[in-house]
Amino acid sequence: MIIFGIDLGSTSRKASKSYISVLNTDTGEIERTSCPTTSEGLLAKIGTYRPHRVVVEQTVGTGWFVDMCRGAGVPEVQVANPRDPAWRNRTSKTDRQDADLLTHLSASGQLRTVHVPPDQIRQWRILIDYRHELVHRRTRIKNRIKSLLRNRGLPTGSLWNREGMASLRAMAMPMDACSITELWRGELFTEYCQLKEIEEHLGSITEHLDRLVAACAPARAMADLPGIGPRTAEAMVATIDDPLRFSDRKKVGGYLGVVPRVRQSGAVARYGGITRSGDALVRTMLTQAVHSAIRRQDGWMYDIYQKHHRTDEGCPNRAAMATVRRVSIILWAKFRDHRRANPGQPLFPERVAA
Repeated sequence: MIIFGIDLGSTSRKASKSYISVLNTDTGEIERTSCPTTSEGLLAKIGTYRPHRVVVEQTVGTGWFVDMCRGAGVPEVQVANPRDPAWRNRTSKTDRQDADLLTHLSASGQLRTVHVPPDQIRQWRILIDYRHELVHRRTRIKNRIKSLLRNRGLPTGSLWNREGMASLRAMAMPMDACSITELWRGELFTEYCQLKEIEEHLGSITEHLDRLVAACAPARAMADLPGIGPRTAEAMVATIDDPLRFSDRKKVGGYLGVVPRVRQSGAVARYGGITRSGDALVRTMLTQAVHSAIRRQDGWMYDIYQKHHRTDEGCPNRAAMATVRRVSIILWAKFRDHRRANPGQPLFPERVAA
């Protein structure tokens, strides 16, 4: 068996190199080489050695390399988890040593791997994250506009309806037209223009994401649950991608980072806060949905919270996080049942995926 361990170089520099270790598990021989970090150079090395397995560390640019290997017909591609303890506590670290370590860990079966979804799912994830980034930018701009008005002693209530936006436009002036005593109007004009532009782009992205949710059967089924909106459903489906890769529900909670930290020594086990591993956006969306149900004191999520709260009366926050964990498992189970009932069916129809 030929194992191809590669420390992938950066694509931001033309002279960047990727270092490769090629291990033949039958003979135990290892060969070291390098090539430019380009599609042509990497494909040439793969064509020369024809590896049975390619191993690479998870980085920002790993996705395109994994897609390239899969397209080149590599039988198996493993992506190493950068949080693997094997990467830490080393006295020395070089790119060549990283390539050797990837190869040996894979050959011995000690490599901790991560799941790399298809390109369309990765792009869906990025668009979901980008929408939330735009929401955060809009919030910062609104807070800045309120700060400008407060500094002038002006009211800040009801600014974001039609009348409030019209009043902001009336107060704003281009910076070139502002005198030394009206510079705040120029700053207000700049913030107002940015707010209008962000809201326009945000509306376009939200509309497109809504169409994707409507075309995705698992996301649509999640969004039909009371208290679970399209934003929570799309984040959950895009993060899970393949529900069958989790053998049981406990691994779902660990993957999303909603299980408690454990420190055990002998007969003593201490449990702390949640691990916070995995996608922070999914945890945020699920937590917001649960807290919304708790404030309303209604719905199936509130019933789950009440059950956990009776069990742990001293800490409502623990009960809330236990509810988040339970809700995430329920959503995963709906996704899993849909995949089992429709094996091989893609998340999106052909016309949407194209």
